[in-house]
Amino acid sequence: MFGKYSFRARVNTLFYAAVSAVLLSDAAMAVKRDDFKTSEDITFYLRHHEYARAMEHPAQAADSGDPPPTSAYKVVDGSVRLDGHTLAATVQHESISVPLKVEVHFMKNGTIRVRAQEEAPFLSRYDETQKHVLREEGSGQEYASAEDLEHTCENVNGKEIHTVRFTNKKNSAFSVRVTENPWTLTYLQDGEPVIELNGKGFFHLEHLRPKPDQETIDKDTTGEWMDTFLAWTDHKERGPESFGMDVRFVGFEHVYGIPEHATSLSLKTTCGDVDGYNEPYRLWNLDVSEHGLDDPIPLYGSIPFMTAHNTKATVGVFWLNASETLVDITRKKDPCSVTTHWISETGVLDLFLMPGPSVADMYRQYSELVEPTPLPREFALGYHSCRWSYLNQEDVLTVSDKMHEYDIPYDVIWLDIDYTDGMRYFTWDYTKFPDPIAMQKQLSYSGHKLVTIIDPHVKCETSYHIWKEGSKNGYFIKNTNSSGDYKGWCWPKVSNWVDYLNPDAVKWYSEQYQLDKYPGSTKDLFIWNDMNEPAISRTSEGTADKGAKHNGGWEHRDVHNIYGMLNHNSTFQGMRARESPATRPFVLSRSFFAGSQRYGAIWTGDNHAKWEYLRASVPMVLSNNIAGMHFSGADVGGFYGNPEPELLVRWYQLGIWYPFFRSHSHKDSKRREPWLYDEPYFSLIRKAICQRYRMLPYWYTLFREANLTGMPLMRPMWIEFPKDPELFAEENVFMVGSSIMVAPAMDADLEKPVSVKFPSQENWYNMYTHQAYLAPIRRQFVVDLAQTLVFVRGGSIIPTRERQRKSSAFMKHDPFTLYVYISRDGTAFGKLYVDDGESYDYEGGGFIEREFSFSNNKLVSRSSTHTVDSTVQKEYLECMSDVVVESIVFIGMPDRVSNAIISTDNGLNEHKLALDYGDRRTDSKFDISGLSPLVPSTEVAGEKGERIRKPRWTEEQEKRFDRLISPYLSDSVFGGKCKIDWEDIAQKFGDKSAATLRARFSVKRAQFDIRSSSGKGGNPTVSARWSVGEDDALRTAVAMYGEKSWELVSRFVGSRTAFQSIIRWRYLGMPLAGTKLPHLFWRSVLQRKNRLKHIDRSKAALGNMSRLSVIEAILNKEHEDDKRVVGGGGSDLPGFPLQGRVVREPFSVDEDNMIFRLVRLYGKKWVKITRLINIARKNKRVELLQSDGSGGAGSSKHVRARMVMEIYIQYNRLVSKVGGNPKNKKVGRTKGTALRQSRPWTELEDRELVGLVEEQMAHVDGFTSWKQISSKMKGRNRTSLQCMVRWTQYIGSHLKHTPFTVEEDEKLWPLAVRYYKLLQTKAEQSDEVHSVAGYMRMGDVRVVVEDGSVRMGLGWVGVELTPGRSHLNVYTRIRRFHRVMEWLRVVGRVQDPSMHFELVRGLANTPANFRTCPSPSANKANVLK
Repeated sequence: MFGKYSFRARVNTLFYAAVSAVLLSDAAMAVKRDDFKTSEDITFYLRHHEYARAMEHPAQAADSGDPPPTSAYKVVDGSVRLDGHTLAATVQHESISVPLKVEVHFMKNGTIRVRAQEEAPFLSRYDETQKHVLREEGSGQEYASAEDLEHTCENVNGKEIHTVRFTNKKNSAFSVRVTENPWTLTYLQDGEPVIELNGKGFFHLEHLRPKPDQETIDKDTTGEWMDTFLAWTDHKERGPESFGMDVRFVGFEHVYGIPEHATSLSLKTTCGDVDGYNEPYRLWNLDVSEHGLDDPIPLYGSIPFMTAHNTKATVGVFWLNASETLVDITRKKDPCSVTTHWISETGVLDLFLMPGPSVADMYRQYSELVEPTPLPREFALGYHSCRWSYLNQEDVLTVSDKMHEYDIPYDVIWLDIDYTDGMRYFTWDYTKFPDPIAMQKQLSYSGHKLVTIIDPHVKCETSYHIWKEGSKNGYFIKNTNSSGDYKGWCWPKVSNWVDYLNPDAVKWYSEQYQLDKYPGSTKDLFIWNDMNEPAISRTSEGTADKGAKHNGGWEHRDVHNIYGMLNHNSTFQGMRARESPATRPFVLSRSFFAGSQRYGAIWTGDNHAKWEYLRASVPMVLSNNIAGMHFSGADVGGFYGNPEPELLVRWYQLGIWYPFFRSHSHKDSKRREPWLYDEPYFSLIRKAICQRYRMLPYWYTLFREANLTGMPLMRPMWIEFPKDPELFAEENVFMVGSSIMVAPAMDADLEKPVSVKFPSQENWYNMYTHQAYLAPIRRQFVVDLAQTLVFVRGGSIIPTRERQRKSSAFMKHDPFTLYVYISRDGTAFGKLYVDDGESYDYEGGGFIEREFSFSNNKLVSRSSTHTVDSTVQKEYLECMSDVVVESIVFIGMPDRVSNAIISTDNGLNEHKLALDYGDRRTDSKFDISGLSPLVPSTEVAGEKGERIRKPRWTEEQEKRFDRLISPYLSDSVFGGKCKIDWEDIAQKFGDKSAATLRARFSVKRAQFDIRSSSGKGGNPTVSARWSVGEDDALRTAVAMYGEKSWELVSRFVGSRTAFQSIIRWRYLGMPLAGTKLPHLFWRSVLQRKNRLKHIDRSKAALGNMSRLSVIEAILNKEHEDDKRVVGGGGSDLPGFPLQGRVVREPFSVDEDNMIFRLVRLYGKKWVKITRLINIARKNKRVELLQSDGSGGAGSSKHVRARMVMEIYIQYNRLVSKVGGNPKNKKVGRTKGTALRQSRPWTELEDRELVGLVEEQMAHVDGFTSWKQISSKMKGRNRTSLQCMVRWTQYIGSHLKHTPFTVEEDEKLWPLAVRYYKLLQTKAEQSDEVHSVAGYMRMGDVRVVVEDGSVRMGLGWVGVELTPGRSHLNVYTRIRRFHRVMEWLRVVGRVQDPSMHFELVRGLANTPANFRTCPSPSANKANVLK
């Protein structure tokens, strides 16, 4: 057919040209372009290309000696028939007597499906791609009925033409025209052609045939039976079976899609044009490491979907084939059209044409084929921190802690291959990760998740249980001759690959994700499927041999492009089945195909830390979204190399607008966590990340829209502005949803302007400054590093959450803010969608979806039409009853508005609110917290009524719930294995459902932990921030009562419920739990040689370790324990003027300014500053007590004394707010950098500190000063305050848990009495007004007692009397005695409490709180009772 054309000659000729191109291209050099095929190496493409050339240029073919070609394929006479929804015909090549069956299926939505293959094939073709890609395995397609179609036939100029029209009103504009000779198919809209098949005559199908003898194969030069590339040979046992066809878009200039390629958004031509390529777009999933740019070379995924757009219509083509496919593109200007030539190696021709005509129509048609993107896990929309690799468990937790320290919200930390035991997936390297479950639990306390990588290759090793099971049961891909398992080379070296076409293998593989089969996994662990193209070293193009055999005898060439998707799906199904009821999995895949959107996210692969790759990421992610792969992103910062700080900032500023937001880097790259960068880079990166979290409600609502309509999340401009040809090729500016336009700055030259066209007759608003731009207009912006160009379309309503949290999990019950951007005609519209973000309850109606509309100065909130009335929906509404829209901001109001009326419950209640303009001229903001536009129909208008709060849980209900839930809370609660019988709880509670109580539990857990950890605000009725004193009280109470008596603990703390105490204890990291070696033990080991016998006992327990090794082990353990202590926990140890167990009132502005003034006057002399502040406060306190008349320290107006540590902490908080030196600054709402903390303490410094403190406390003159200790730290540059804080951390984290015995109390009692009387004397002699307990709190901590002629500190004497107790244990116990004695003296009128040991001890052991001295007017009988 093709004459004497020699393919091998062309391959050899162009091979050298390709090498020359490689030498001239840096990008090509990086990618080793000669390791990958060009079109000249793909023989089936060359055969079709030559066939097309002959059809397009018949004269050239005639000159070569071949007969001039004619239209080769014709319809067999009388074979055309319309049967139901199918127009069938027999088509045959004029010189090949192999009839083809061609079917045109008409779908209800206007889409048509064209299929072609042999009527009686010699061998079956692979036709199961539809099973894996189409909705419900291909059975979910809705076809048109016979009544919806009308078939006519007419003869025009001697040609038989068949026309099928849609008769239903919805699709009446669509019709299909089929000509018999030659066979062509044209899709028409309103009688005008939009898509034409075989109009160029390129349609050709290589029919299957018997295999010739070996001699014929050896002589073959066309590659029909054998191919060679470099050192590899591809033997084609089935022979040639490729097919191709031209698809012409009539009246279109731009086509988009067919990812994944690092090319422009509007696809270029491939015929050698000046602005085009010399190579076709190739769809063949490959791991092209360090790929270049502006090159149609195939990358990690393939979606054979293409869309064309003009000002009149948007149409789509979906070429359903999983084998290697190439697409040529040519463009004609007059008349305007784009011709594409699709060529696939194997399978059945299966083609879908989607007529649109609108963008929304076309995406609805496409999503009905392949299913839309489901709603993801909500945490997956947050910030993901990834690196190859985080080193070990300590590294992971350190990164997490640093995120918290620097107030950087994040959701997920990722582990690359090095976490495994020798690249054996589903295992852990326990030398690096000694306790993966504990690590995940600690992450989960702050709402974080962990992702581990699991690749599809399985290490060949007889001792590896996964390989043994897979090999034994035949679950791996087979060799080309099916003689054994196919082996290749990857990370674990020799490996096998799971055959996902084998249903038994899929079931087995999915089961490996069960929590009891994947050791070290919890429900907070999720999966990353990498290398699943599949990537295989030392093979042709770094992937599996095309002839490798899959289940059913199919070759890998038939299914290669869906292999990654099948791996993705198997992981997804396994993750979904591991919990009951099922929760939504999160699985990231590198390889993808159409349908992958159902299973999780993808990313664009291994990019570079270069500006050009930053720019290339935009069209790449846009192309993925165009093709339906919505949940995608690029590696922020670039995978390879080290980004300059400006580039990294710009990438974060762009990356927050990717649907999938993850930073990732290569192991040879420098660490690039945000806090490692100086200012202003750190603050700008953090600001960008916080902006992502602020916009999470908008993102989640967008995913809901994609789930319902199939519309992309990240959209090219033409999707939203289809009538503006200037935007059809725009790829540097894009839309996020329909409302937000992002114009990223992507150039190293900060002076280079960014060009932005504001389209349509509409207002646009800068999202951050609210400056308005009247469109249509094009503007140039010079953007400094701190600026980003994000604009909101007028007429939009944007939901946000303004509170910053550690993770998205802690935002679930935060209030919303609505930003209403007024359009030019005074209207606006928006949506808000909310569900639990985890389960599939939303499928049964468990969600809230509100539609907001603003017009005529009235904002209306209504339920969407998708809301369903169901039990699940009612339960979800009840559990979300405390979530509100707290404020609404109007931007672009034409006139100032003085007030507003909120009307709820269909107008039954109205609430008048004043508007706050602040310093804005027209932007208005008002607070509506307490009212929820989420549930009732709500309007904002009018001017009457009063504000009414929505009923919440009563105090009695809260206490009753705490009592019921406390018994269920154990150490495993926050590790995800809590087994709470919610039905039983609901039955006992009485008036709340199980779902409501379960949701309330989540609310309380999140809100309490938020308040405890960050103090960032929130619902003040739930919980206030914990003070350091409360933390100290909590630690002491747990030491006394254990972790099971939470009611007693809460009463000891005084102002907290049992539930709050449990939550706070979990947050603090349980520093006391499991401590078997008391602090005194190892401290004494270092100081006293006569205690080495303790080492001997430890040595026996620890085996053959030396004494020094035992000490090192103990020190290491204590060092690790210290790292887990959060907040530092103050104490009242002698020598430490720290605050006690009291709930501190907030600092006033006057006090804050006083702190700054005193620091300027005296420097950081904290004791002196504390004394002066307390003198000022004393006068104020006396005035308050006199005016109150009670005189009692328990009065609500009592002003407590400030402590040294309290003032020190407040000072650092203020410095973190105002920034830098506080000189000449007052406290206000100024912004500053995050407070930088001192460098970590080393083990050597800790040892030295312990020794110096011991020396001081054992001194005959008692404890002297921290200044002396800091001066003796051998030049460690540690301040006295740092030494004091560090020692406090040690003491606070090593308490003994057991209560004091009677014997111990009897030993301490004389000491307590002598000390109490001494303090009482001092209090009587003082001019200040306070009790003995109050005097102790003020810190006369250097008072000592006489023991013969030796003066020793109180704590040290107590330790000698009660061996095994720490100084803090003893001091806390004696203070407890003193509080009881003072309470008895003042309230109980006991003249000499020191005579009542049994009474004092009994009261000291009760849960009553004696921190403050009650009023003398209290009822004596009730108190004593």
